[in-house]
Amino acid sequence: MGAERAAALIAQRDALQRFADDAGYQVVRWYEEGPGVELEGSVLDQLLADVVSEGREFNAVLVLNWSRLSRDRLVQIERTLRAHGVDLVSVTESPRLDAWERQLVVLKGTLGD
Repeated sequence: MGAERAAALIAQRDALQRFADDAGYQVVRWYEEGPGVELEGSVLDQLLADVVSEGREFNAVLVLNWSRLSRDRLVQIERTLRAHGVDLVSVTESPRLDAWERQLVVLKGTLGD
């Protein structure tokens, strides 16, 4: 990873940590692909496996913004987290998906991009 990408990743982590501290969240694990990359593949699969595990150590997933999650799997992610009582919170956008945004996510997932 180049120095510029590493600095971007550190800046994203710092922004997430500041938000967590201010909002009273304790960060227990980081799931990351790299700066400017959607969370996908094995990292996303690990997050979802941790969400449904009996020993889950968290009740919220913080993202810098919604585009950091896999666009192809956003509906599945949101439904899985909600079904297991895990909040999905954005640091830079509307912090939580409200009912209207959930409908848009479902619609987007149904229609594709």
